[in-house]
Amino acid sequence: MNDIVVRFGGEEFIILFPKTNIQEGYEVIDRLRGKFKELSFEGKRTFFCTFSSGIVEVNNVNTLEYWLQLADSALYEVKKKGRNRVQKAESLYSFWPQKTLKVAVVDDDPIIRTIIKGILTKFPHQQMVLEVKTFKDGKDFMNSKWHITEEDPCLVILDGIMPNVDGLEVLKRLHSQEQQGLYKVIMLILRNSKKDVARALQLGADDYMTKPFNLLELETRVGKLMSRMF
Repeated sequence: MNDIVVRFGGEEFIILFPKTNIQEGYEVIDRLRGKFKELSFEGKRTFFCTFSSGIVEVNNVNTLEYWLQLADSALYEVKKKGRNRVQKAESLYSFWPQKTLKVAVVDDDPIIRTIIKGILTKFPHQQMVLEVKTFKDGKDFMNSKWHITEEDPCLVILDGIMPNVDGLEVLKRLHSQEQQGLYKVIMLILRNSKKDVARALQLGADDYMTKPFNLLELETRVGKLMSRMF
């Protein structure tokens, strides 16, 4: 079978090596990394580039989203250590203590709250313990002391349009708190609301999705953001 290369975002790529174990994949990618850094590119001046990679050996036990998150976590670990490296994900979490990640789903639609909570509770996270809680609107969320901690990060999946206190107002209040660095926010915004998208990003939202959203895309984006919160 042939290897498969897929572009996965702006500067990220996935390479699938069928019938290849993790050590063989590591050797191939590390060899490519070594050759790539020696290539020269011509623009206004000559320059060189490097790349980093996270590698995971896939089996049929977990979901595709799980393996993507695991590989992405390995890649993030490489970037913290200086880049231009290849990191195996097989032992990435063996020395990491489990930490708590709070996840708040804030939406006035009870069906959406139930669907998103169902997705989150099925996430296989070896490096963290998830605490998922839903809130019926922004006021309900801001009045809760559950998400206010000194050290536990909190991912907020936040609807933009809600009664009482809307998502943009919640976003402003979160980023005025002393613990603002502990929060990451994904905004859920109605399609064609470009002004709301721009305003959400200006106020500090880390990502956004338009309603109606694709569940697989939501799962993937949430997984990527979670993997970068520790």
